[in-house]
Amino acid sequence: STSPHDKTGMELWQENHHLLNTLHSFFSSNRAILYGLDQENRVLLLVPKSILVPTESLSQWLQEQCLKTFTKQLAQPVFAGIGRYHPEREGIVRSYREALVSLQTALHSASRANAASLRVKIYHDLGLERIMYAVDPATEAQAFAEECLGKIQNYDREKNGQLLQTLQVFLQADGNYAEAARRLYVHKNTIKYRIQLIREWTGLNAENGHDQMLLRIAITAHVIGHRL
Repeated sequence: STSPHDKTGMELWQENHHLLNTLHSFFSSNRAILYGLDQENRVLLLVPKSILVPTESLSQWLQEQCLKTFTKQLAQPVFAGIGRYHPEREGIVRSYREALVSLQTALHSASRANAASLRVKIYHDLGLERIMYAVDPATEAQAFAEECLGKIQNYDREKNGQLLQTLQVFLQADGNYAEAARRLYVHKNTIKYRIQLIREWTGLNAENGHDQMLLRIAITAHVIGHRL
């Protein structure tokens, strides 16, 4: 759709053409990876499950090989976001959206620091950012709540436990073990044991300020979701 008389459009086309040539030379040895540009001229990579590697390895590969090559040939900073693997064709759309959120996080992090380690962000490692930069924060918060609290609820059903209730009371008590124990009529060590289980199941530490905020968001989204 570029007009020959549109200098700006022609320059953009030339830049994109150069970028695609760079991608072709870099990925020609691995034809299983699909690559191209999306509507916003962002580079899009589709890594098939048959050669899928752990996200940590994929991040390292992007960081140490791909980004260095692009940065050198394009003479400008390059940032990347990685989405999780999801099955079926619908999963590609979901992974793409997650990658966009990860990319926004990488760009935001780079605005505060220029360290190379901040140039790649993995959706799996995001916390509050996955909600902040989502297209629909409310929906993303609900999805986060299901992922986070679903494990706790499964444990409660299987073990007849009280992890979810304990978490809610612990957060209401602002992380005070003694107060949470008083409200639940149990020993303080029981609360500590349950909070440790929650940490093991969710990877979130209810004593940590950042993680505590994420758990509060998850609890709020969970409660609102069940009321609607």
